[in-house]
Amino acid sequence: MMNTHKLSLGMMLALVPQLAAKVDFNRDIRPILSDKCFHCHGPDAKNQKSDFRVDTRENALKDLGDYAGVVPGDLEKSELHWRIRAEQDDDDLMPPADSNRVLSAHEKDLLDEWIKEGAEYDQHWAFKTPVKAEFPKLDGETEKWVRNPIDRYVAGHLGELGLKPSAEADDSTLVRRAALTLTGLLPPEDMAAKKFEDAVEDLLGSMDYAERQALRWLDAARYADTDG
Repeated sequence: MMNTHKLSLGMMLALVPQLAAKVDFNRDIRPILSDKCFHCHGPDAKNQKSDFRVDTRENALKDLGDYAGVVPGDLEKSELHWRIRAEQDDDDLMPPADSNRVLSAHEKDLLDEWIKEGAEYDQHWAFKTPVKAEFPKLDGETEKWVRNPIDRYVAGHLGELGLKPSAEADDSTLVRRAALTLTGLLPPEDMAAKKFEDAVEDLLGSMDYAERQALRWLDAARYADTDG
């Protein structure tokens, strides 16, 4: 049986501003390095244009003679900091102006904060042995809201943000949300009066749902670029 308060809760969490937290390498830094830096400073030797590499911590911290690309905890001594902050017309700017790669202001801030916090690296999650997480501790009122283990983690995160779960919506509201999410359309009139679980089963078996899912794949395959 589906949990009847997930749709509204998911949308609510998406609107909650995230609190400041320690920079996470896999979440915040690896995507930047992979997308903007590895082309010239990564593991592919054929594309290397300098001795500086950022694919491993050992390479990033390597003594390159009169400078080091990254000095943990010290922005002033980290060449990476100065290169990403160089002016647009400066030859030292990284990524170079002609690379078609640009760091956003937020990405620059993340890299600087990562250096200040020690420039720690981390294994990709795929190479880590899974560890069973501990359930968050909840107060009595929130405990009553929990219906499955996923709810417990959601409630725990809400608690970290100083929030409480929203009151559960009625079936007609939930059916409307489910229809918009699954099919992109308002529910048929005869579905509005159905129980939420029954309505979801009908929606998942509808052609409208199939067409919406197919559209996602067609978009991903850039179908409209050729046969749209």
